[in-house]
Formats: sequence, structure tokens, C-alpha cells
Amino acid sequence: MELKTLNDWFVLNQLKSVPDVVDVNIFGGPTREYQVQVDPGKLVSYGLSLAQVEQALTNNNTNAGGGFIERGQQALNVRAVGLMQTTDDIAATVIRT
Repeated sequence: MELKTLNDWFVLNQLKSVPDVVDVNIFGGPTREYQVQVDPGKLVSYGLSLAQVEQALTNNNTNAGGGFIERGQQALNVRAVGLMQTTDDIAATVIRT
């Protein structure tokens, strides 16, 4: 999983910056996944539902498109891939105020 993450975030970008490399297809290996363990008792005490927790996490980690930049004959897609990068980001997600 560590190798796939390194490949997806660093090696891929380095390979795409090589002249005459059009695309790099990366597949295989497990993708990093985080699971949030919820305390049902605390949810009830705060008057929250599991759906609200899920929606807050989804909203806080949205992917966004930003168009593209043309560089020579190559078009580079601009996008934001999720906002969360650490488990602290997940823990800091506000569900309701």
C-alpha cells in the first residue's frame, strides 16, 4: 500500500514530466482506505445520525475539477483530489455546530 501511494502521488508526476511521455497508467495494489469507528452512544447523546457523520465526511473530502492548462501540445488537468490528508483531518471534521 505504501508503494502504491508513493507511485500515485510522486512517481506518476515525475514520469509525466518527461518529454514525449503522453500518459502513465498505474493499476494494481491496494488503495489506502481509512475507516471511521463511531460510538453509537455518543451519536445518540449528541442527537446525530450515522448518515450525518457520513455526509460531513463526504462534504469535507470532495474532489473538485478546475479545468485544464495547455502546455505545448499537452493539456494538463487541474483538479483537487480530496481535502483530507491525515487522520487528524478526519478527526477535525465538524458534523454539526
